[in-house]
Amino acid sequence: MNSVKRRVKNILFCQLALIGFLVASGHAQVIYVNASALGGGNGSSWGSAFQSVQAAVNAASAGDEIWVAAGTYHETAVSNTHILLKDGVSLYGGFAGNESTRDQRNPTAHVTDLVGDQGNYTIQMPLAQDLPAVISGFQFDGLAFGVYHSGSSPVGQYVTISNNVFNLLSGGIAGYSFVPTIQQNVFNFPTSAGASASGIVLTGGAPKILSNVLTQPPLPSGSFVQCTGIYIDDNFTTTQAVISNNQITGLTTGIHITNTSPGGPLISNNTILKSVSQGIDVRDASPTIVSNVIQSGNSGIFIQNGTALIINNTIVKTPYALYVAVGSEASLLANNILAFSSAAGIWGGNSQTPVQHNLFFGNAQDYMGTSGGPGDVHQDPLFVNSNADDYHLSNNSPAIDAGQDNVIQNGWTDRDGNARIHGAHVDIGAYESGSTSAPQKPSITLQPQSQSVVVGQSVTFTVTASGTSPLTYVWQKNDQDIPGAANQSSYVISSVALSDSGNYRCAVNNVTNQPATSQEATLTVTSTSQSPLTAPTLNLPAFLPINGQISAIYTGSDPASSFVWSFILVDHIPQGSSALSPGTLNRAPSASFSTSSPQANLALQQLVLGSYQVTVTVLDNNGHSATSAAAYVTLVSADLSSVRVFPNPWRADRAINPFVTFDGLTVNTTIKIFTVSGHWVKTLPVTSDKITWDLTTDSGDKVASGIYVYLMTTDQSLKKTGQIAVIK
Repeated sequence: MNSVKRRVKNILFCQLALIGFLVASGHAQVIYVNASALGGGNGSSWGSAFQSVQAAVNAASAGDEIWVAAGTYHETAVSNTHILLKDGVSLYGGFAGNESTRDQRNPTAHVTDLVGDQGNYTIQMPLAQDLPAVISGFQFDGLAFGVYHSGSSPVGQYVTISNNVFNLLSGGIAGYSFVPTIQQNVFNFPTSAGASASGIVLTGGAPKILSNVLTQPPLPSGSFVQCTGIYIDDNFTTTQAVISNNQITGLTTGIHITNTSPGGPLISNNTILKSVSQGIDVRDASPTIVSNVIQSGNSGIFIQNGTALIINNTIVKTPYALYVAVGSEASLLANNILAFSSAAGIWGGNSQTPVQHNLFFGNAQDYMGTSGGPGDVHQDPLFVNSNADDYHLSNNSPAIDAGQDNVIQNGWTDRDGNARIHGAHVDIGAYESGSTSAPQKPSITLQPQSQSVVVGQSVTFTVTASGTSPLTYVWQKNDQDIPGAANQSSYVISSVALSDSGNYRCAVNNVTNQPATSQEATLTVTSTSQSPLTAPTLNLPAFLPINGQISAIYTGSDPASSFVWSFILVDHIPQGSSALSPGTLNRAPSASFSTSSPQANLALQQLVLGSYQVTVTVLDNNGHSATSAAAYVTLVSADLSSVRVFPNPWRADRAINPFVTFDGLTVNTTIKIFTVSGHWVKTLPVTSDKITWDLTTDSGDKVASGIYVYLMTTDQSLKKTGQIAVIK
């Protein structure tokens, strides 16, 4: 038997290694889909995109990515399936249809809608799903299940379903023997009377369900729906299913667990509010339930024919905080807050559940069918603001340091992700004291940079991130984790080879389990007989008209086939910064486009007035790039039509500032001030954005009350006049 297991493991390793080799060797490709594309495309570019997702899947091989532009895709169903995916093929939505890197997509701005019909599956996973794949950036609509898999043995452990929106009329994600990672998705449940829907329904295996938002909006008066957030069945496996950091609101049942073996799954750090029936429903199962906040209309936690380890939860405003059916019992109930229950804190069903170090308050009865235990507290928990569903502990809460330490397992955190234990002892409830504000999720502040090197040179990729420490770093090449890469903010290849060419990025994480992934940096490796492209130079003036022209300087001997431009709107330009290293801001570009020459006409782009980080990258005919160049520029009005002069009139009894502002100017504007009789008063310095007049003459004397005339002129012979009233 052991030799069989080794052979199976070796086969799987070889398959994954083959995909890694194909991607690193450049065989993996991007296939493009755009519903608005002209017919007859082969998917090789946005200009020749396929019109349907299934056509792209049919053309794809393992390791390929399919990029889908914004639009509605209601594809013809075959065998109850609208889109049948292939093993190892990834789907990404949220593109405008002109992006050159995946990080430029914006699923919120560019909605990519997949529509399915009743009785069908919008996306069906292949029977064998052993290779890495991603489904990300889509909106799912219609009566079909969004993503579905059916099999007899667990597969999909390398599949990630993330950052999608499921508008449910039937179901979101369902499967048999399907064990993906499902994270950071939004599930919107129906409000029509009699509707029935489930967010995630998985039978068999051990999925990871992390940081999703599942919401049932308030129902019309008298309406009833039957909706379950997360349903896990048949978790008989040595691997523990994990349901963590999810936000579940308003559903009939938040989480339903049935038919699982001892030791699984782990249900931790979830917030389940306003459930109609059960917050967590446990049937014939043995989960570990830790650090959850639960509020429901019937039972916070319901147990029937099973056991559960129930530690450090906050269960409030329910008829029964914990309901243990006759013949059932929890293996341990410790360090929980059970408060404001209209019937009982615990309905025990004559169980022998060990009860210790729990806090009971405001319940009709604390114990029913069972009895209390050592260390129980019967005082007001003193929440920060329970009316606003803020169940953090106030500084003088009796729950602080009142828990039992030896039931806390390594790696457990409070609901906010803070380490247990904080203080002399563990606190009772889902939150440790001092955690009134959640830890900050990671955010990339400095992106890794693309580089071109020759064989044998050293190369270093570096990322900088903010967020609550400690941060972890996972470096990836072509979307796959790099084996042996150090958990550090820099990744070094001391002597590069041709096979090291590819796209590199870093996923940064911390206790929030909401990782931030850097932009991709392209490594181009050439042999010693080849010269890499020369980096361009980008010297920009401080101000440019919004319809002006921008130019880079390229003096390289290698032919450049295109220049890729990126404009990112910034809040302000740092002092002393006229140029910078590219990629210093983690924002989607306001505009991204290519030109065949180092000049770009801004009048062709949909930009707004403001300051920008401008980046230009040179590409050759093979798609290789040189180090990018970047600089700041402020785009101003192209003429004087948008000028504002304020306050006007200027009144001494109302003015906040002792000056008048001229705003919305164009490049190189001169302003002269005259009296109404034509006498010159003052000439303001040449400006290209805005300037103020301090109500003085050119000799420094303060002007008197009266009407003054201004004359604006530009170096393009544009003129504008007007009057200013000064009242002192």
